[in-house]
Amino acid sequence: MSDRKEKPLKWIASALDDLKEFPEDVQDVMGYALDLAQHGNKHPDAKPLKEFFRSRFFRDCRKF
Repeated sequence: MSDRKEKPLKWIASALDDLKEFPEDVQDVMGYALDLAQHGNKHPDAKPLKEFFRSRFFRDCRKF
């Protein structure tokens, strides 16, 4: 764990309720990954959502 200050975690819409629907072992991994992120670190299995942001960008640009 890092000595960095913990950043606040803000749940959006039903995200927390959705997480609670997953199996307990998945919740444990996600909780650990979120804790790492709050301290400025990254879980070894975390991957950026490049395609998600790229497709959203192009979809939003087509509106103009």
